[in-house]
Amino acid sequence: RPPGRHSSPVMKMNLAGGFFLGSLMGLLVAGIRHLRDTSLSTIEDFDSAWDFPLLGVVQRFDGGPRVKLRHMKSKVEIQAPATRGSETAWLLTSPKSEIAESYRNIRTSILLSNVDRTPQVILVTSPLSGDGKSTTAYNLAISFGVQDKRVLLLDADMRRPTISQKTNCEGKKGLSDLLAGDLSLEDVIQQHPGLANLFVLTSGSIPPMPAELLASARFAELIKELRAKFDYVLIDAPPALLVTDPLLLAFSADGVVLVVRAGVTTRPSLRRLRVALQKPNIRPLGYVLNGFK
Repeated sequence: RPPGRHSSPVMKMNLAGGFFLGSLMGLLVAGIRHLRDTSLSTIEDFDSAWDFPLLGVVQRFDGGPRVKLRHMKSKVEIQAPATRGSETAWLLTSPKSEIAESYRNIRTSILLSNVDRTPQVILVTSPLSGDGKSTTAYNLAISFGVQDKRVLLLDADMRRPTISQKTNCEGKKGLSDLLAGDLSLEDVIQQHPGLANLFVLTSGSIPPMPAELLASARFAELIKELRAKFDYVLIDAPPALLVTDPLLLAFSADGVVLVVRAGVTTRPSLRRLRVALQKPNIRPLGYVLNGFK
């Protein structure tokens, strides 16, 4: 006669075995991903990877048609500016936000990085693309400009320039045209539309060999001329691990600000960057931890 109950499948045993094997596989995959993940997320991770001082921390923000910012005393929702590129100018659009205060703290750290001589020409670079160096350079330039100082934001990234879009200073000759042609400084410098003390020198036409222009004697003369006309010069440089341009620019700067991104920058990248900056005339001021959550 047939049995009174099913001998197979045993639902409870199968569910328990599946749960056990699935949990074991999940833990195994998570452990492998954790061991292979070399990205750094916390301040302690970056401090253990190199000995550069921390200049400041910028929290992660998400752009869009509406940008939510937590202010010092209350939470308010601010309409993002309609002007293209100006949504990252936090010190102009949201001067009381925590992000704007972060850039003010970074400015103070830069001014205190050298007691004997305040850095005048400041180079901003990052290990790789997407770390937020251009946004940092832009907001730092604004932070110096609101102090009634004549500030120039120089876009020396002649490979993938973005300063012209962020500052809405387009449609004019730039750095490459100045170095390769017979133009004067007044022909290429533009005044920022939102801040009278801030001036912008865009990258200009993309040249075939940017490194040769930056290593020329004409560029060295340009830096001397800018020192005489402006209180501070902020240089937005390409990523230091991708091209040699930042190392050439660093010799003309008083200090280098390194922008790294939490959860993206890896420990091997920091080691390579530290080795690249170990040159006699390169002076790293510290690093900015961007995108911190």
